[in-house]
Amino acid sequence: MMECIPTIAVLLVCDHVGPVKDGFDHFESMANFGIEPRLGYYACMVSLLARAKKLYEPKDFFERLSIPPAGMIWRSMLSACRVVGNLEVSIYALGMSISYILLFSIYANNRM
Repeated sequence: MMECIPTIAVLLVCDHVGPVKDGFDHFESMANFGIEPRLGYYACMVSLLARAKKLYEPKDFFERLSIPPAGMIWRSMLSACRVVGNLEVSIYALGMSISYILLFSIYANNRM
């Protein structure tokens, strides 16, 4: 777990400072060190794209994910949309976030 802290820290710095290419280079190099991206890593990458005002690119990124985008990712997207003031993408992300919350609830009710 300790080896992951510097990795997520670098992604968070890239997210808040804005070097999109550096963030993606770091994210993609994690596999070289045997680090499996977790949900928080994906959320950082979505936020990185959105804060760089590349709000339509996270959809392409979602298609490459090895896990389905969960509520945390959509909340990151919503937060970034608020920062840059994009209403259109925020409405889409809100709809997706609610969908995943409802789906999770259905699975939980069916003990899945």
